[in-house]
Amino acid sequence: MRYFKVGLLILKALTLTTLLPAQSTYNLSTTQALEKISTAIDQHSPLIYAARMRFKQMGGDTVEIRDFTVGYQTNDENRMYGYDWLVTETIDSEYEYTWLSTTEFLYNVNGIMQTILAIPYAEQIDLGSYPEYLRHSLILKEAIISFYTHDPNDIILTDADDSFTLTLPVYSLATSNLTVDKDSYLPLKVITEIEDGALGLTQITEVAFNYETSQERKTDDAFSIAPRLNDGYDLLHFESTSHEEPAPVKTLTAEDIAMLRHYPLATSDGDTMLIASLGTDYILLDFWFSSCRPCLNALPAINQISTEYADKGLTVVGINCFDLGIKETLTDKLRAKHIDLMFLFGARDLTQSLGINSFPTYLLIKPDLTIEFINGGTEGVKEVLGDLLEK
Repeated sequence: MRYFKVGLLILKALTLTTLLPAQSTYNLSTTQALEKISTAIDQHSPLIYAARMRFKQMGGDTVEIRDFTVGYQTNDENRMYGYDWLVTETIDSEYEYTWLSTTEFLYNVNGIMQTILAIPYAEQIDLGSYPEYLRHSLILKEAIISFYTHDPNDIILTDADDSFTLTLPVYSLATSNLTVDKDSYLPLKVITEIEDGALGLTQITEVAFNYETSQERKTDDAFSIAPRLNDGYDLLHFESTSHEEPAPVKTLTAEDIAMLRHYPLATSDGDTMLIASLGTDYILLDFWFSSCRPCLNALPAINQISTEYADKGLTVVGINCFDLGIKETLTDKLRAKHIDLMFLFGARDLTQSLGINSFPTYLLIKPDLTIEFINGGTEGVKEVLGDLLEK
C-alpha cells in the first residue's frame, strides 16, 4: 500500500516587529500599493506564518474552519517553483499532515504512519492536485497573484486606519478582496467570493494570515526532512516513469481494494456503512470535498449519471474525506439543490492510502472486485459506463 500521508515540523515564525516601517496609504496608487506588497513578501524570505481558512458555501453558511502553518523561502534551484514551500495542517488536534517542496522532491509526511513519501517532480505542475490547491490558497505569492495579472485600473483601493483593502472583480461571477497591513505591507486576509454556475451556490473562501505565532523549531529546520528522519520516520520513494514513456494505468493492490471496500464510512445521519455492503454489480465512487469547485461543478452531471444507470446495476457514491465534521450540513444543502447521490464521509487517511491527490477522482468497482481509475472527468465516466452497461 502506498501512503500519501503527512505530518511535519512545528516551526518558528517571524514576528511583525521585524517588518517594514509604517507608511500611509492615503497617497498611494493601486500600482504603488501592489509594488510595496511584492517587495515586502520578497524581503521576508524565509517566512513562516499561520493561516486560518474559513470556507463558506451554499448560502454563506460557515461550514469549515482549517488551521495551517505555512512557509516559503526563495530557492532558484527549485526548478518547479523557484522557491521552497510547505503547508502543515493539524487534523482533529491529533496529527499533522504536511506537503513540503524542496529542490528535488515534493515530500508528503504523515505523523500517524511516521512515513515520508518523496515524489519526484513531473514535467508540469498538476493544477488539479490537492497540494496545488493548498499552495495557491496559502502561499502568499500565489494567494494574491490575481491582483498582479489584471489591469490595476480595475482594482479598487479602500483605506482604513491600520490597513487598506484592494478589491478586484475577477470576472462576472467572482470577486477577490485583499486586506494589507499598513506597517508591514504583508497580506492580512484574502477573501474570494465565487458564484457556482452549476449549482447556483455562492462559495466564499477567507484566508487570514498571522505572522505573530511563536513556534519552537528553527526556520532552518522547516524546509528539511532531516528532523523527522532523526525521529525515526521511514523514507519512501514514489516510483515514476520517464516523461517520454506513456503514463502507467493507475491501479490498486488487492490489499488496497479490500481496505476500501471494508473501510467504515459515515452517512449524514451518523450511521456506519461499508462499500462492501452495497449489492449492485458496479459501484462508481466520486471522491470530492466541499471547497473543491471542480468537484461541485461536476455533481449535477454525476447525479444525472446515477439516475440514468440506476436500473442497469450501477450505484454512485460520493466519498468525502475532508468534511466529516459537517456531513449533515453538506448533505442537506446538496439535497436542497436536487443532488440525490448517496454521500458517505470518512477520514483523510483513506484518500492518502489510495494515493488520491487530485479531485474529483472517479473509481469504478467492477463485479470481479477490480477497480478502474477513470480519467477525463464526467465525460470519461460516461464513456466507460456506456461501454460497460449499454451493450
